[in-house]
Amino acid sequence: MIKMNLKVRDTNKSLYAIVLFIGIFMPCLIRVRMQYIMLGIEVAYIVLKVISTRKIKIYNVPVKMLACFLPFYIYYTILVVSKIVTEDAYSSVYRIEYSQSLSIATYVIALAIAMMLYKQQHEINSTTFFQIITIPTVIQLVFVGLSFLFPSVKSFFNSLTIKNSFNDTIINVMNSTWYMEWRAYGLAENVFDGFGFVISILISSVFLYGLSTKKKKITVLAWVMLIMPLLNARTGLVLCFVSFMYIMFKYLNVKRAFSFCVLIAFLIIAFLLLFKYLPHGLQDALSRGVVELKGLAQGENVGVFNQIFGVDIVFPENVLFGAGISPERITSLTGIDSGYIQSFWRFGIIGTVLLWGGYIASIVIAYRNTGQKSNKVILVVLLLIMIVYCFKLFLFNSYANNFLLFFILFSIGLEERRSENIVFQLIAG
Repeated sequence: MIKMNLKVRDTNKSLYAIVLFIGIFMPCLIRVRMQYIMLGIEVAYIVLKVISTRKIKIYNVPVKMLACFLPFYIYYTILVVSKIVTEDAYSSVYRIEYSQSLSIATYVIALAIAMMLYKQQHEINSTTFFQIITIPTVIQLVFVGLSFLFPSVKSFFNSLTIKNSFNDTIINVMNSTWYMEWRAYGLAENVFDGFGFVISILISSVFLYGLSTKKKKITVLAWVMLIMPLLNARTGLVLCFVSFMYIMFKYLNVKRAFSFCVLIAFLIIAFLLLFKYLPHGLQDALSRGVVELKGLAQGENVGVFNQIFGVDIVFPENVLFGAGISPERITSLTGIDSGYIQSFWRFGIIGTVLLWGGYIASIVIAYRNTGQKSNKVILVVLLLIMIVYCFKLFLFNSYANNFLLFFILFSIGLEERRSENIVFQLIAG
């Protein structure tokens, strides 16, 4: 009986990890939008759980987190309605972007309900959280490794995305010979900068799991996982550097810090020896990155830093309220990468403050809810990664980004020590 229960538990954990993989990376396996498949999985899980348990418990903390975004959505609704009334030429565009925002909100609410139903029968704690989140990260590492070692595997994965994706931007990039020479390794719809965002959070979680539990193999595995952002997104390397520094600051004493310095030195030497075996396009990209960093240290904006600190600094006429939609929709401006500038165009300063306020308040609620040091550290890491990433790109309109962010927030918010905080319990039938 014990063996049978363990097998069921391990099977459940594996199934949840696979669902996590789909939700985080959105692999284009078939010609259906993956967010619809994920929403279908969430709704199906909710319906099956309600039928089998005949009860729904609504917990306090996730409801508070969702409520933090009400001011933003009220403001954004008023903004979009006013724009549709006054600027009829772009009314369809306003409706498209607004509907996407509501779709993401629905997606997150369904995730919250599904996780609250999961908590009714399963314990949620930091150990199970870090174990489960490690599995999809390892799966992606395998896919990235296979893509790098076998060009035919890379071509197959990318052909799936080109064939089944609905994102024209990603398809155009994948059809670029220059990009494909040194990027796009792995099984995900976005294997570029968006990949760098989610993979940096996942790798940081694995690294934190290893350090907090003093499991050396897990810690070393996290360093090996850096190959994923290395091959796909320099942005992800920067984010991992920021998060690793903070995690080591929180966990390393003098003795362990020395051991890590030795390990880092070894990894740097190994990388330098293997550098010549990397694709030529990747070698060029990494070399440019070093030049750009040197330029930034000398007070010069070169390359990507010229983009985000120079070319991108273009504001809408009414910066307080914004234009209501992304700049490329209504102007000749294209290629504005900066997430902050994009946010000012879409929502204005007021909307940007309200949106960031929702995420920060949710992180604070989760932080106060948990007593685990590792949970508190990963929440700070989330905030650091979000702040740094938004200098490069806009992250709030992505289903994958929001799925990962709220999965972590809800997991910590539903921690066992707060299980008594129930808003109400509905008995069905």
